[in-house]
Amino acid sequence: NEIVLFYYEQALRDLEGMGADIILHGYDYPRKYDKSILNFGGSLYYAIKKRGYPNPPLVIKELIDLFNDRLSSLADRYSYVHYLDLRNTLKSREEWINEFHPNNDGFLRISTKFRNKIEEILSNKANSHDQM
Repeated sequence: NEIVLFYYEQALRDLEGMGADIILHGYDYPRKYDKSILNFGGSLYYAIKKRGYPNPPLVIKELIDLFNDRLSSLADRYSYVHYLDLRNTLKSREEWINEFHPNNDGFLRISTKFRNKIEEILSNKANSHDQM
């Protein structure tokens, strides 16, 4: 997890000064667990279960929360980086294809959150520009 965040931060530093806003986002909590994801031979749920953890959904939730918390903290360090929390965006199993991928209805919900975040960023920029 730390090495991934190290590379995120390196990329953010490389993009600093380019005049672009960046939105970081994590993952939602999966509501559907399948044994085989795209023929890769398994899923995160079953990989965790195979290693002896008695409650894979709880472990997955903790991993997702940790990753989201780290992304949020990283975004707080840069004025041009914004964090979008996608947890609890998809409410039912019917919005998922599998534990990693939403279906069209799920992606519609996610895209709406992105649109709202982009509009918020643009509005804040317009307001700060008007105050100059």
